[in-house]
Amino acid sequence: MNLNTLNIMLVDDHAIVREGISRLIEQSPDLRVCAQAENTATAMQQLNLHQVDLAIVDLSLDQQNGLELVKAILQHDNGIAVLVFSMHQEEIYAERALRAGAKGYLMKSESPDTLIVAIRKLQQGGIFLSDRMTKSLLCEAIHQGRNHQTTSFGIQSLTDRELEIFTMVGKGIPSKEIAVNLGLSVKTVDAVRQNIKNKLGFQCASQMVKFAIEYANAG
Repeated sequence: MNLNTLNIMLVDDHAIVREGISRLIEQSPDLRVCAQAENTATAMQQLNLHQVDLAIVDLSLDQQNGLELVKAILQHDNGIAVLVFSMHQEEIYAERALRAGAKGYLMKSESPDTLIVAIRKLQQGGIFLSDRMTKSLLCEAIHQGRNHQTTSFGIQSLTDRELEIFTMVGKGIPSKEIAVNLGLSVKTVDAVRQNIKNKLGFQCASQMVKFAIEYANAG
């Protein structure tokens, strides 16, 4: 990273959110927003045009997968620090974001000052998580150390792909459209939906869909 100025790229599909974050960041003289993007394609284009030190990435990018963007950014340049900034529950997504290569996870419900704290943490080469999430991961690590047979239940048991499709189902997106968006066959999408239903313990598909809608609206 540039020791004098930290060049930051913002990726969020809401222009008003990007503008607000940009104004907050640029109150610090050594922080500069060098690029903005509303989707995955634009983000990758911006990486070819600008020297980016840190990327702030939302997970929900108009039906696109923010976790896949995190991976793509790091494939382009693994020296970029990625901070996921999202409305989604950190209990479900923070660990997934770290596995994808992100260096931090911050919920949009946190204070503006906390965003700057997170940026500084990554600037120093550290990892940022809320105190609550750090304690949760520590407790989980201790528990798994005692019992390697630990099994996760509920939504946390879903794979990244299953969670992605589950979220799209909750947004009312039909299987055919999900298949097109993700480059899968409808048969594969339906099979994943069946797996989700089984993992979550629902007897019929309509129960799973109802729960998916409630989950999406709660986000």
